[in-house]
Amino acid sequence: MKRKKCTKCGEIKPLSDFNKCWKAKDGHQWQCRVCANLYRKSIKGKIVQKKYAQTLKGKKTGLNKKLKNKYGITLAEYDWMFEQQGGVCAICGRINLNGQRLGIDHNHNTGKVRGLLCISCNHKLSIVEDTEFVKKAKDYLKSNS
Repeated sequence: MKRKKCTKCGEIKPLSDFNKCWKAKDGHQWQCRVCANLYRKSIKGKIVQKKYAQTLKGKKTGLNKKLKNKYGITLAEYDWMFEQQGGVCAICGRINLNGQRLGIDHNHNTGKVRGLLCISCNHKLSIVEDTEFVKKAKDYLKSNS
């Protein structure tokens, strides 16, 4: 069993205790899951979220008009939702560190805005909303297990 030393706590743990990371040579994050979760909840994690929010505010110059036209919300409402969610995805709870703003999840039939999601969760949700696809996928998995 391969093991790795956590850069935060210094403990040597099995690779299964580390999240995957394509940037790392061994394919796993530098900090174990426990330390990574503690960091996200710590003051340092909140500082990262604030810096991210400030970066976003600098990029939002023409965004207000787009938000109003496409989703019926203002930039202030987006910022309020962002703050209410703690700057993280409403589903997975991760911080979007890649510099992209969280996407606006909305009901395509009613137009009602539901929350802010990362790209990955927004994509997965669009698949799950297609109930016929989900049913077929479940049947496929059951028959090929």
